[in-house]
Amino acid sequence: MRYALRFVVGSLLFTLVLSGCFAIPSAPAQMGAEQAATVPAPEPGKVTVVDARSRAVPPTAQTGAAFLTVLNGLEQPIRLTAAASDVAESVELHETVDENGVMKMIPHPEGFEIPAGGALELKPGAKHVMLIGLQQQLSAGDSFVLTLTFDLADPVTLTVPVMAIGDTMMSEQMDHGAMEDHGEGTMATPAAP
Repeated sequence: MRYALRFVVGSLLFTLVLSGCFAIPSAPAQMGAEQAATVPAPEPGKVTVVDARSRAVPPTAQTGAAFLTVLNGLEQPIRLTAAASDVAESVELHETVDENGVMKMIPHPEGFEIPAGGALELKPGAKHVMLIGLQQQLSAGDSFVLTLTFDLADPVTLTVPVMAIGDTMMSEQMDHGAMEDHGEGTMATPAAP
């Protein structure tokens, strides 16, 4: 019985790794801290988006994710309220959180605040744009158009490049860009061993 349970759990984790639910870092763990230190200063009077990217997913994947950094050069806080793209049936703002060793994906229909003169980083294993019901495969080298909507600033439309799974800029902790099941509320996945 114990052997059968280990086999099932091991098989499940192996399947999750193959489907892209967990990223296997190909760069040092401090990469995230180095990337955070390289966020450029916002340009005064403007809202800009930098470092936009997505991750390639398997052909059968129904979900994907987009990552980027929004720089708020305005003198007031603003809120990223929505995102839209023809690449998916639905596009939502989400956050992945660790609750007692279980990774949960939480929708944020209210969006994310960006402080005046500050930045909002959307990255794997944290806040991100979720692409639900993919209308086309996300393959390395492809790109898609994404529009971000803000409460107190004009919308921003950008082209998001799709990166290979092993690219170092995509190798951060846990990402669920290829999770197949996506219900309402939160989604729990086993924490990486």
